[in-house]
Formats: sequence, C-alpha cells, structure tokens
Amino acid sequence: MLRRCWILRTLIGLTLLAATMPVLAESPAEMRQRARELTRQGQWQAAVETYRAALSAEPEEPWTWFALGSVLHGMGDHQGAVDAWRQSLEQQVTVPAYVQYNLACGHARLGDENEALSNLQQAIASGLFSGESLEQDPDLQSLHGVPAFAELVKAADRAHRPCLHSSEHQGLDFWLGEWDVRIPAGFLAARDIVTRSDDGCVIRQAWRGTLGSTGRSFTFYDPVREVWTQSWIGANATVGTMEGRMVDGELQLEGPGGQAGTRVRTRWVRIDDNRIDLLTETSQDGGPWSLTSTLHYHRRTAG
Repeated sequence: MLRRCWILRTLIGLTLLAATMPVLAESPAEMRQRARELTRQGQWQAAVETYRAALSAEPEEPWTWFALGSVLHGMGDHQGAVDAWRQSLEQQVTVPAYVQYNLACGHARLGDENEALSNLQQAIASGLFSGESLEQDPDLQSLHGVPAFAELVKAADRAHRPCLHSSEHQGLDFWLGEWDVRIPAGFLAARDIVTRSDDGCVIRQAWRGTLGSTGRSFTFYDPVREVWTQSWIGANATVGTMEGRMVDGELQLEGPGGQAGTRVRTRWVRIDDNRIDLLTETSQDGGPWSLTSTLHYHRRTAG
C-alpha cells in the first residue's frame, strides 16, 4: 500500500511540475520546416495552418508568404494564393519574378486575363522562364489563343535564350559544321567538328589531328564587354585563352604566345559557305604581325 501511494504521489508531483514548467515555443524557422514536411506528406491544410502560425510570429518574412500561396494554389484556393503572393511582393521578396509568374498563374485560374498578362510580362523580363514553359503550364491554359499571350511566349524565349536571337552571338555561325582541315600543300591535317551548346551561347570545337593530336576549345561572346573569348586545351597539355572582336566580318582573337613578349593572333576568314581560312600570326615586343601558319577549312559533305 505504501509503495502504491508513493507511486501515485510521484505521478501527481510530476504532473504538477510539468504544468508549471514553461512551454518551449516552436520558432518560426522550425514551423516553416514542419510546414514543408507536411506539404510533402500531402497534409496541405495542416501545412497552411503551420505557415499561418509562422507568419503570426514573423509577418514580414516574404518567402513564408510565397510558400503559403503555393500551398493554397495547390489546394484550389486561387484567390487566397493571390493574396498571399501579393504579401510576398509587398515584403520585398528577393526574386520577385517567381512571385510575378505565380500571380499570373493565379489570375489566369481566376479568369482575370489582363492581370495574368500584366504579371506575366513582368516575370519574363527576368529571363528565368522559357517560352516553352509558358505554353506547357496548365495554369496558363486559359490564355492560349490570346494574341498578347503568343507575343509574350516569343518575348520569354528571347529573354531566356538570348544567344539564339542575338546577331552578335551568331557572328561565328559560319564556323559551325564538320570540316576537313588542310595545310597549303593540300595534305589533310585534321578533322574539326564545331557545334553550338548551352542554347547557342557556347561554340564547342573538337579537333582531331591526322597524327593523333586532339584538342577542345570553347568560344563565346561576352555581351557586357562586347568581346569574344576562346579557351583551348589540347591533349599535349597546351592551354591558352584569347580574346578579340569581329573585324570586317572575320573573327580576330589575340593572346600571349609561348615566349616572353610574344603575342599570337588568329583570324577566321570566311571565303564562302564551304571554305574558311584560319590564319595564325605572331608579333614580338609590339612589332608588326607576321604570318606563321595557314589552315584551309573545307566543309565535309555527305559521302
């Protein structure tokens, strides 16, 4: 009996102690983490309540408003989502384009075509969204067939993939293709394959010499400095970087040579659609340029 009373008194004492201990409040960061986990588990209403609790503690946290709007949108509460995303913008979210795009989706779902187009126009200026993504987004399906939306799709592609739409980036397109590279005596020196990658922003060269040498180069246009840059690495550990500009329709790149005071310049001279001359020149201590090698590029054809 004594033992049972002792156990009872102990339980009562622990209960009273727990009742008098301060409750450790969950921090807003912890609530956001819990809300994200609830979202992953499909408990969306619980996630909404948790995000709202976090906003009660930190009402000026823009990404929490963004997350709340995203969950509400997924639940079909598009007006609630729009209201939350507007709060995210008012609290100066760091990447407003994401919010503007979501607002366009929310307004499109609500049937507000003008607001959807207006927000979409602001979003695509960032270059973060491709025209293809706009066309494939089910939230924007109601805008299909609207002429202004079709124009925004084109504008989005120009902003997202500027290298495919810029005349400056296309200045070296005449070099693209598969080539036989010959020395002036006519002997085959190499096969060269030149392609574009990264949505047209990088020109990749794959060189394979007839005597077994190989090399790669990456050439790109820098629109800020308005210069072309080429970086080369060969299997014989030859590396180099040159920069330059288009001069009278030919690309001229210049860089340091292998010896002190030596400069090297390469010139891509387009003869016609199927022929290019690659000229290499050197200069010593700022003196005149002298031709050191000539390579004739002949476009390979089927067969």
